[in-house]
This record gives sequence, structure tokens and C-alpha cells, in this order.
Amino acid sequence: MAVKILGPGGLPIRAASKKLEDGGSTTEYTYTPVKQGRHIVMVTFAGQEIPRSPFEVNISPFRRTNIRAYGPGLKGGVVDKPAKFTVDTCGETGALGFNIRGPSEARIACGDNGDGSADVEYLPTADGEYAVHILCDDEDIPGSPYMARIDPAPADFDPDAVRVTGPGVENGVNPKERTHFTVDCSEAGIAPLEVAVADDLGQFTPEIRETSEAVFECGYRPREKQPKQTVMVNFGGVAVPGSPFRVQNDNPNDPSKVRLYGPGLEDGVREGRPTEFTVDCSESGPGDIQVGVEPVGKQNKKRKGSGGGGGGGGGSARKRKNSVVPVSMTDNKDGTHTVR
Repeated sequence: MAVKILGPGGLPIRAASKKLEDGGSTTEYTYTPVKQGRHIVMVTFAGQEIPRSPFEVNISPFRRTNIRAYGPGLKGGVVDKPAKFTVDTCGETGALGFNIRGPSEARIACGDNGDGSADVEYLPTADGEYAVHILCDDEDIPGSPYMARIDPAPADFDPDAVRVTGPGVENGVNPKERTHFTVDCSEAGIAPLEVAVADDLGQFTPEIRETSEAVFECGYRPREKQPKQTVMVNFGGVAVPGSPFRVQNDNPNDPSKVRLYGPGLEDGVREGRPTEFTVDCSESGPGDIQVGVEPVGKQNKKRKGSGGGGGGGGGSARKRKNSVVPVSMTDNKDGTHTVR
């Protein structure tokens, strides 16, 4: 087996190879493009190019993004079983798109979760390697395409028979206490079990212990300042019924820990001059912030009239009309907001 890669202008690019732990029949090649543009990848075996070689790869400019993707369908799966994964925009704007390329035409279904994330699944009908493209504004996000290995289904294997129950996969988790849930694989056959919890900080593995044959108890504690988490349970590389589970914490906010400070809250603020103050929510947990500044109406003093004769000039009481003062608020990305 030999691999040759040419960049724009015919520039040769070195490829590093590594034998995978599958008996030595699979080799992984990696390379680092140094320029944007058209690249040609040529793969030969026994001196002859393999089918579909040479491969054409267009390298786009590197883009930074907050978009995250995770789930079993990005790594592998089983023929005729939905391969699932989740994409979380993390507040980033742009048009998401998905493209699956592989030995079969895999039908794609996408469900919007209404919180900036989407659950995606595709149905491979043939085994082999699939390229899972996740696009934002028609460009692959960093890490895309993900290479997923789809295997034939084992004879004694039924991920749909796995049952997941318990408070750890339900809304209302106490953010300050450990929670748990049970995974029952006793009727599902023999296959590896994978359990992971994802939040805005990334993924972590909960505590897992087998309480009886093929029945497992999983425990975790929500990480600090994380109001929600996604629990993923995969059996044999396939998401079990209900997975991924989206879990909202109970009462993640504590308004008493919000702090306000700055010159805009102190004596000495002058009319017509801008000022500012800070709203510090770093210890209070996530939540919407609303700020309004309204002047207090002043009642002018009644002035005594002056002048000769019997005519007394009388003043009148006037009240300044209240109006809302326009404000702007800037998120400092550290749990604090500046109000001007």
C-alpha cells in the first residue's frame, strides 16, 4: 500500500501512517495541508491504483467555531440501525447542513431541540466507512468530515431492548447533589456499553458499576455552573431508546448572589453625561438579565410671587415627566455584564 498526496501547484505533501489494532489489515494515514485549494490523494495497492483513486480534496480556510458535535454516529454504527449524533451551535449563527457519503445512500433525519442544538440520525444499509460532513454556511466545521465505521449487525444483538431509567435522565436534577440512573442490558444480547455525559465544558464519563448480570448503575454530579447536560447511552455503538437524554437541572439560579457595583450606582452621577455599572452573575448561575433605569420625577418648589400693589404673582407646581433612560448592556463573557 502506498499513498501520494499533491497540493496546489503539484507540491508534494508528506503523509504519516499508523497500523490499527485490527490484525494489521487497516492503516490510518494523516496529513496536514499547508495551503488552501485543490489536493490530489493517490492510493495504490500492489503497484496499481485502487478504485476511485485519485481522490480530490478541496481545502478551505480554517475557521474557528463554537459549534460542537458528539454522539455515536460520528464514530460508527451497525447496518440497518439509526446512527445518531448531536450538533450544538452554542449560540453561533449560520445555516447548518449535513451530508453523508459512503457505501450506501443513508437517509438523514434532523430534529431541532429548540435550544440551539439538533439531533441528527442517518440509516446506513451497507457496511463500510462513511464520511459524515457537518456544514455551517456550506463549509465543513473543524473536525468534519467525521469517519464512521459501520459494521454488520451481530446475530445476538438488540440495542432496542436496552432500558434506561432513573432520576439522572429526567429533568429536575439537583445541581449540587449526585444523581444516578440504571441501564438494563439483560435482554439486549452481548455488546459493549458506552455511557457519557456532555455539557458546555465537554464530555465526561459517569461512575458505572454492575449491580447484577448485564444491569448497571451509573452516577454523576452536574458540573459547576452547568444548568443542563446530555446523557448518551450506546450499546454496541448504537444509541439506545431515548438516548440522548436532555436533563435540565432544578433551580440552577440563585438571584441573591448577583452583585452590582460601579460609578453608575453611586452619588455624583451628572445629568447628560454617560456612566456605567456592572452586573456580576458569575456566582448566581445562568439566567436572563433585564435592566431598566428610570428617573424619579422632581416637583419644583412653589415660588412666591413678587411685585407692587395688591396683585400677588402666584407660581404653579410642575412635575417632571418620567421617562425611561436608554441603556445598553455588554456581555463580558466571564459572567459579568456592563450596563451603560
